[in-house]
Amino acid sequence: MVDSRLPSRWLHDPRIDLVSDAAWRVFTYSLMLANEQGSDGFIARSQLRFLHPEGVSESAVEELVRAALWSLDGMDFRVLRWSETQTTAAALEAQRERSRETSRRHRATKGASPTGPAVTGHVTGRALGKERQGQARTGKAVDLGTGHGAWGRTAPTADERGLAGRSRPGAVSLLL
Repeated sequence: MVDSRLPSRWLHDPRIDLVSDAAWRVFTYSLMLANEQGSDGFIARSQLRFLHPEGVSESAVEELVRAALWSLDGMDFRVLRWSETQTTAAALEAQRERSRETSRRHRATKGASPTGPAVTGHVTGRALGKERQGQARTGKAVDLGTGHGAWGRTAPTADERGLAGRSRPGAVSLLL
């Protein structure tokens, strides 16, 4: 996630103080959009619709250009002095690569993959992947019709349900 910065010095900057609320909103949204896109302040004319819910007025664009917050870039726009207040795309990619390398080194020293059993090892005793430790429960049937089986009664009997002596089509017996 990339954050856009609004430096506190802008509180006293006459360029900022002279723009309308609508132009200020367009400007701050342009910072967020350009950061999200990694465009180093470039705003395509087709992206203006993302900068204000009612659309960006020509007067707001003119205010930003006149205040030297934006400049024309062909038919599009560019946030001026981008690298003074925002992280450039190159610097952000370098930071991400350093973070990936740090993570790789950490995982290599711990000898664990990011999705391996080390995550739950302190709880499971690293038993993941081992054969079952207990005795197998084979050959003990549970009749779903009566609820009787290997582990005792688990459901009401046929007598209790008023089904005594009736044959149930599709009755299943499970072998656990």
